[in-house]
Amino acid sequence: MIIIAEKSFDANTFNFPGKRIFQERSLWVIPIKFSTNGISISYNMLLDTGSEITTLDSDDAELITINNPEKFTQASGAGGQTSLIPGEVDELCIGDITFGQSTIHIGQLIPQFRQYNISGILGANILNQMRITLDYPEKRLEMKKRFVPLQ
Repeated sequence: MIIIAEKSFDANTFNFPGKRIFQERSLWVIPIKFSTNGISISYNMLLDTGSEITTLDSDDAELITINNPEKFTQASGAGGQTSLIPGEVDELCIGDITFGQSTIHIGQLIPQFRQYNISGILGANILNQMRITLDYPEKRLEMKKRFVPLQ
C-alpha cells in the first residue's frame, strides 16, 4: 500500500511495464499532477531522496513555463552530467497534497526512465515540504504536507 496524504492506494493499481526488479521498486514511482493556466497533466515521477531538485524529461515538459531559457543548472546523476533549464508550474499535486507555484527543472533523463514510463524525478525541493516515512520491509510510503504556522 502507498499512503499519500493519509489516503491509501494499492501499489498494484499502477501498471508499469518492465522487469521484476522494477516491479519491486515501483512503489517509489508516484503519480504527480502538474497544472499551468488551467491545464493539468499527470506524470509518473520517481521519488529520489538523494536528488536536490525535481526534474521532468524534456519530452514531457509542455506545461512548464520557462522564464529564462538561457539559464542552465548543471546536474549529475546515474546518467552522468547534464544541463537543466529551470521552469515553473502553477500547481503541483501529490494525491490530495497541493503545492502552489513550484520550480521544475527540465532536461534529458536516462533512456531507461522512458522504458518504465517514468517522466521525472521528485527531488528535495518538493520532498522537504513534506514529512515522509519510507517503510521498505512493509512496502509502505507515507507523505504528509508540513504546515508552517503564519507569524
